[in-house]
Amino acid sequence: SPDHPDISRLLGEMARAWTHLDEPARAALLFEEAIGHFDARGDGGSRGAMILRFNYSNALENLGRVREAERVLLALQDLMRVHAPDDPNLCKVMNNIGDNRRVQGRFEDAEAILMDAVACKQRAYGADAQTTGNSTLLLADAMLAQGLTEGVAVLVDDGLRIRTAQFGEDSPRLAYPLELRGELRSQRGDHGGAVADLEHVIELRAGNGEDATLHYAQTWERLGWAQARAGRPEASRVAFDRAFAAIRAGDVMSHPAALRLRVARLESHARAGQPLPEAPSELLATVLAEAPYRADLAATLAGFQR
Repeated sequence: SPDHPDISRLLGEMARAWTHLDEPARAALLFEEAIGHFDARGDGGSRGAMILRFNYSNALENLGRVREAERVLLALQDLMRVHAPDDPNLCKVMNNIGDNRRVQGRFEDAEAILMDAVACKQRAYGADAQTTGNSTLLLADAMLAQGLTEGVAVLVDDGLRIRTAQFGEDSPRLAYPLELRGELRSQRGDHGGAVADLEHVIELRAGNGEDATLHYAQTWERLGWAQARAGRPEASRVAFDRAFAAIRAGDVMSHPAALRLRVARLESHARAGQPLPEAPSELLATVLAEAPYRADLAATLAGFQR
């Protein structure tokens, strides 16, 4: 029967399989179909359906469909508050809503939600749990994106300490906290320390096979900004070009984070007195189509055409 509960379970397992095979588009379609079966039976608030919604939101995020992912997460949060208000996974939903807002460039919103997520996880899992450390690092990232440095060192150190205890001192899982430490040092004017941290993270990510990923590109992007703050426009341009090569290799050119990177790359070429590598008008059309909520990127690109 098409209404049999096993149909939802099977579709969900297939979706997870495609997720593990790094096929988020196929996974998203199957997650959506599985959720539809749960909803049709009136079981949309069951634990199984809520897990599928969470995984579906992750697939949408990986595809760069962040506004859709946000809607799924907000609906899931409402369902959990009704059907599972004491489930600690609610903290993880809050975490992902905050991170989603960060990706959208809504940094103040992200900061507020991630502060709540950290507090929630501290109560549910403990201050030294890996998942708590993850939220702590995302909170630090949201603050740094606003140029806020006060109190960030404690957050980064906590995240680094937790990951080091979990994975060891040489683990590639230390890349994110070390990257944030490099960003913090750069914003505080410690240019040598910043570049050293970020170059080490690039080595960690490359050694972990991440050289065609958005994360690898974002590390190069941070290095590009660090070199710009240090007054090295040519080194900055080179770093942004390396970041662009990574998103092109990873086929994530239209992801919101990749669009932000591409705009910053144009700025780096302008600072270095080099020809622009992309036509601002064409990139503006892409931003308006793929991330119309990023008015800041659109304004920067419009400035190139004046």
